[in-house]
Amino acid sequence: MSARSQLVELDDRLCPVVGAASQTIILIDTTDAIADVTKLNIQTLLRDTASGIQRGGLLEIRALTSAAPYTKELFSLCNPGNGGDLSAFTGNAALARERWQAGFGQPLLVALEKAVEANKADSSPIMASIQSIAVSHLVAQKARAIPSRLIVVSDMFENTEFFSHYRGVTDFDAFKKSPAANRFATDLAGSDVSIWLIRRAKSPVDSVALMAFWQQWIDYNHGVFSSAKSLQGVEG
Repeated sequence: MSARSQLVELDDRLCPVVGAASQTIILIDTTDAIADVTKLNIQTLLRDTASGIQRGGLLEIRALTSAAPYTKELFSLCNPGNGGDLSAFTGNAALARERWQAGFGQPLLVALEKAVEANKADSSPIMASIQSIAVSHLVAQKARAIPSRLIVVSDMFENTEFFSHYRGVTDFDAFKKSPAANRFATDLAGSDVSIWLIRRAKSPVDSVALMAFWQQWIDYNHGVFSSAKSLQGVEG
């Protein structure tokens, strides 16, 4: 096998031209302030997540925004492989490492800094942001054929005119009677969904009840709730 044959043909995003092998999409909510230690925790977890992306897998980092389309792309590249799995005799590991560092590693470092920059807003449309990601990334037939993972980094306080956790509501049956239930209904297409919870000193609702609410929301919208972890640090 030649060195060239081991280097898969890639598109402009360093994804295999036949399509990404998997996708991991990270949605980060900075519409409220985040403690400095929490920012560091997020960046560490992002680096760990990036290091676990398989060769040919897409990593996309998006910031939550308060206006349509409710997310902003910060990073969207496939891991081209760093040459660690190439044979020293039949593969060009040095070329692969160079391609990884220039095309994936360096842009990722820039994105990690941008990911935790404040983006203050009066509303926090978490459901609309997830819906936007589902429509653009999860529901297509090609997307359904590969493993998909969504990680939401947020205090998880939905706050729009249609529904707000700041009103103290975490009862899912009450939510289903609200205008938000239909407006933000989506199809997560069986994707694995995890939550990295940003903690607030003053919470309008109990955190256990809040996580139970989102677990039900994810299930209601055809996703698979995988896990929730509280980030270090408290803001406010």
